[in-house]
Amino acid sequence: FVFSFFFFYFEYLQKGFKKLDQDTSAREQLAQRWIRVVSNDLEQVPLALLIAWASVPVARSPVAHAVLISIFGLNRVLYSVFFAYEKQPHRTYAWFFAILSVLGMIINTFVGCADLW
Repeated sequence: FVFSFFFFYFEYLQKGFKKLDQDTSAREQLAQRWIRVVSNDLEQVPLALLIAWASVPVARSPVAHAVLISIFGLNRVLYSVFFAYEKQPHRTYAWFFAILSVLGMIINTFVGCADLW
């Protein structure tokens, strides 16, 4: 949420408050874009955090788990930035690598659980 506010604020600075006040449709489009950014974060981040926290005690490799969590966090920040600035192929890549890191956490968890048996 801090990153969303940060980029929203600088988006206004970049385009200028006066220009956005004169062009209502641009302001509405910018607001809708940020609503979609925050909504997407609310859809993806809680589930990934739940998976990350739940798999800490049984993860096969704690180092791999930490790396996967870092990859997820970095790619979610990049996804928000690319979404805000309408960088389409980059946004898809960031989303894909974030999802892959969550799948990696799940695999690391299942392998760790299998070792317990």
